[in-house]
Amino acid sequence: MKHVLSILLACLFLTACHKTSTPRGILSNDLSYSLVCPDSVPTDGVYSWWSESFKKCWTEEYGNEPMEDEWLYLPEPLGFRGADFQRFYIHYDTVYKVSDSIYHIDGRTRCKDEICAIAGNLVVDSLVSLNDSLFSDDSYIKISGSGTLYAHYILQAMHNDKHVADIVGKAYFDYLVHNDSIFYDAISYAGDAYCNNQYTGKWIYLDTRDTLTCNWGDFRIPESNGLDGGCGVFSPYDEFYDNGWKTYIDWLDHGWVADPEHAYYDSIYQADINRWK
Repeated sequence: MKHVLSILLACLFLTACHKTSTPRGILSNDLSYSLVCPDSVPTDGVYSWWSESFKKCWTEEYGNEPMEDEWLYLPEPLGFRGADFQRFYIHYDTVYKVSDSIYHIDGRTRCKDEICAIAGNLVVDSLVSLNDSLFSDDSYIKISGSGTLYAHYILQAMHNDKHVADIVGKAYFDYLVHNDSIFYDAISYAGDAYCNNQYTGKWIYLDTRDTLTCNWGDFRIPESNGLDGGCGVFSPYDEFYDNGWKTYIDWLDHGWVADPEHAYYDSIYQADINRWK
């Protein structure tokens, strides 16, 4: 599979330069599940060329062996909390648009045995578009531009129906433009350093005012240099094995990344086990 992804990476590498204008009409669209909280890559339209490229690579690599579609699903975010990089889980139950610049979030978090319901808002601060000329009319990439959306968020964490902490911070989201709508940018999905939807913030306990760093993101975690020693994939250093990273590190030791605690990796886990039998 990694060989197939490396072929894709060679096909999909792009460079870009910044542009000061903001894409017209972007914020009037509902970004809830196309960007902020997607659970899969949208293969119809914007990524149809990508799925077709993958199918071609798969056939060249595996012949007529049935192709799993799980690679199109996006994983639950990876995260940490505190100076000791304790593993932090976050799951979005619902994300919906309140206004052009405000999105409401409901979800859940877990760190050690502390499970919290969360609710709050993500507020769009700005967008920086990239050079649209990168995508010509005759390109197989059916998008008209790309960029990064910057935002800040304020979430309330509820434990046993008690408001115990606030989570506050900033986030950014890389996007593609297609038919005047924006989508999750997965162009460099196969790349070693690929990441998206990156959150940096603080977990602030209301009773003690103790403040813990609380960061999370897709595929990589921002500001995690002391935790992440991976090159091709996110890989926690072994010293953090007992800080909630046991299942993840165990899976890295088995080979290609698959984490049974992530919904995306459940099927990959089983598929790889079946191949190893």
